[in-house]
This record gives sequence, structure tokens and C-alpha cells, in this order.
Amino acid sequence: MRIAYKLNIALSTTGFILFGAYAFYLEVNEEHGLRKVAEREVPMLGRAILANVENAVRENEIEDVRETIEGMERAAAPVEIIVYGKDGQVLAESPLNRANTLFEKRLSAKAARANDSVLEFDFTSSPWRSAVAFPLHEENDVTQLGTLVVARSLSDIQADLRDTKVAITVDVLLFVIVSSFLGWAMGRTYIGDPLNNLVNAMRQVRVGDLHSFVVAKRQDEIGEVASEFNIMVSELSKARETLEKEHTDRLHLELALRQADKLVTIGQLAATLAHEIGSPLQVITGRARALLERDYDRERIQRHAEVIAVQGERIAAIVEQLLGYARRRPPETVQTDLGKLVQSVVELFALEARQAQVAVGVSVEPDLPSVVCDQSSIQQLTFNLLHNALASTSTGGRIEVLIGSGSYALAEGGASLPSVFMEVSDNGCGIPEKNLPRIFDPFFTTRADAKGTGLGLAVVKNVVDEHRGKIKVTSAVGKGSKFRVDLPIRDGLPNNAHWIT
Repeated sequence: MRIAYKLNIALSTTGFILFGAYAFYLEVNEEHGLRKVAEREVPMLGRAILANVENAVRENEIEDVRETIEGMERAAAPVEIIVYGKDGQVLAESPLNRANTLFEKRLSAKAARANDSVLEFDFTSSPWRSAVAFPLHEENDVTQLGTLVVARSLSDIQADLRDTKVAITVDVLLFVIVSSFLGWAMGRTYIGDPLNNLVNAMRQVRVGDLHSFVVAKRQDEIGEVASEFNIMVSELSKARETLEKEHTDRLHLELALRQADKLVTIGQLAATLAHEIGSPLQVITGRARALLERDYDRERIQRHAEVIAVQGERIAAIVEQLLGYARRRPPETVQTDLGKLVQSVVELFALEARQAQVAVGVSVEPDLPSVVCDQSSIQQLTFNLLHNALASTSTGGRIEVLIGSGSYALAEGGASLPSVFMEVSDNGCGIPEKNLPRIFDPFFTTRADAKGTGLGLAVVKNVVDEHRGKIKVTSAVGKGSKFRVDLPIRDGLPNNAHWIT
């Protein structure tokens, strides 16, 4: 229910209660006043004829009593008079005999017992009546001769009270109707409509419109709320403009930092590439000059040519891996059974492992959920991890691959995400602890035979990051290494990924 209606009901109810209480007070006061008038009037009429009636009864002049009663009725209708003898019989009464009831008889007996006047009201009859009874005495004021009862109908008083009640009821109803209408109109004008405008403005702000203001000309609480709302919207608009500017500045700064990082990375890659390619180029150059400067037999020329070919292939391999690292295509993600995908890579790798006399085992947990991934990238990741493990494992060693379900957190203390993980472990030479922080850096390698380019694990890290996964390495020198890759079951799609249907 709207607040304006609540206030209207509360005010109308309060007014009704107060007005009704006041009307009840007026009614009781009116009734009390009319009773006071009757209490004065009836005894006054009784005393006016008491002496005449008492003298006539003393002298046993009953006809005179009747004449007095008839004259009194003509002069003060609607008064009814009854004269009782000392034995309770009616000596004289009003001509119509309207008042000789149990009420008058009881009142007469009460006055006789009290030997004094008695005034009472009868509100059980219709109409109401009031009556006063006087004892009649001999001249010595001791001997009772009977009683005089003067009764008066209160129909006029009863009608006045009824008219008063009707008038009061009409006034109360008119007050409730008028006050309800005025309360509704004022509540809607001063409370309902302003609050509706404020609510509509709030809804506009909620959907992002910070130019929605309300009129705040009133000098009351509603006007103060509207004014504060306008100030709040203005401050929010300024804050949003500031945030947008800061966001733009931050984007520019990030772009500049990325450009700087790219320059640094390009410099590092160029230096490393120059170092990696420099050695084979020197060999090629030396052999080529030797061939130009001297005359060799066919066998010597063939040996030089073989050295040049090997070094050229080495340079080509370095360039190919560098291009594969630097120019990755956008991932094409599909729902994938990681266990089957990894097993297919292991089967392709099995021949190379057998030639090196290294055993490869695969274990896949049953009922694994599928992951959303780029299958080609995951195959490359798996092959690189297996190739690294094989290069680190001597003859007779073993490589274990485990696929299972787990969870991981992208950041320290962050929420855990459900995942499917792949662990590749070997019992090879292991990685020195000081080298662990650098193993994912491009061109970093610890292979003494110089056959490694240092790009395999960098590619692995790139693939994991593209899938919003996580990679963890544990290793001990002489005991082997274990690489664990967690891939998210859901909510792990890269921003630039697209589905293949």
C-alpha cells in the first residue's frame, strides 16, 4: 500500500475516533442537560398544585381535586396527575387515566414510606417519563392523607436527543468523507506524486542514465530528499566521467607498457636468436670459406657439405620453433575428451620412446568430464611435455602420464575451479632448483648437447595461458620431474576463441 494511502487512512481513523468521542460527549452532555431541565420542571409543577390538592383532600372535596387536575393539565400538558389515598386507592387522576401504572404506584409507595418527595425517571417506557411524588398531610404535618404523583412525558426530550444523535452522526460521516478526500488529494499532491517522480528517476539511474534529475523546489523533507538525490546523481556522473577518463588513461598506459614490453622482448629474442644462430652460421661460414680457398678431394668436400647441411637444418629448426611461438593462430575450441586426446599423442610418441628404450605408461580416471579446448594446441602441449621428459630420461627410464579430475585456483587465495588435469612425470635427471623460475622463458635450455632451442616449454606455457588453465612443476635433481597442467571444465574459454560446430 502506498504511503499516501496509509497516511490518509491513519488521519481519517484518528479524526473519526476524536470526532466520535467528542460527539459522544456532546450527546451525553445534552442528555444530562435535558434531565436537569426535567428534574427542575416536574417538581415545580407538583409544588404548584400541592397545596390546593392537599387542602381539598383534607376537606374530602374530591371534585375540587379533579377540577384542579383538569386545570393543571390544560395549562401544562403533557403533565399527568394522580392522587392516591392513604390506603393506596386512586382518589383522582387525569381524565385519560394515562399515568396510573406500576411506575407511579411504586413511586407513591416510596414517597409514603420516606414521608418526603421522591423524583424518578422511567426510561423503560415509550416514551420516557419522569415523575415526582409528594406525601399529603393533615394540618399537623404528621398524619398522612395520601400521595400526589405528577408525571411528565419526556417524548419531546427524547425527540431532541434523537435529532441530536442524527445530526452528530451526519456530521461525523461528512467529516470522514471530506477528510478522506482531502487527505487523499493532499497525500497524492505532496507525497505520492513527488515520491513517484523520485522512484522513476532512481530507475533511470539504475539503468545507467546519470542525467535524470527531479524538481526540488519544495521547502520540506521531500524537497530535501529530491535535492540530495540530484546532488548524488551529479556526483555519480562526475565520478563516472573520472573513472572513464582514468580507464582510458590506464588503457593508454597499458598499451604503452605492452609496446615497451614488446620492444624488450624483441630485444631479448633478437639477442638470443643472434646467439643461437650465430654459432651454426660461423660453422657454415668457416666451412664454406675453406671450400673456396683450397682444393679438396671429393671426400673432404662431402664432409664439409654435411656439416653445412646439419648447421643449416639447425638454423631452420630454430626459426620454425620461433615462428610457432610468436605467431599462434586463434584457438578453435570444442568439447574434448582429454583422456582420448592425450592417448592418441602418446601412441604417436611410442615409437620414439621405444627407440630410446624408455617406457611410457598412461592412466586415465573413468567418467571424466569433457573440457573445452583447442585440440591442436593441446596435442602440441602434450608432445612438447613428452619430448622434454624423453630428453631428460636415460635408457631404461620411465615416463608416466596421468589424466584425472581436480581443481585449481588461478590466483593465490582465489576461488577454486573444477578441472581435468594431465600429469607428465619422469625419473630422469631433474631440474636444478635455481633454474625452475626460468624454465618457461623463451630460448632458456639446460641441455648440454645444445640440441634444445628453449622454446618447447615456452609454447606449453602459452597454450595453458590461452586456455586460462594452470601449470605446476615439481622437480628434484637425479630423481626426475613432474609437470601438471589443469584445464578448466567450464568458464575457461579465451576471449578470442570461437566454436567449431
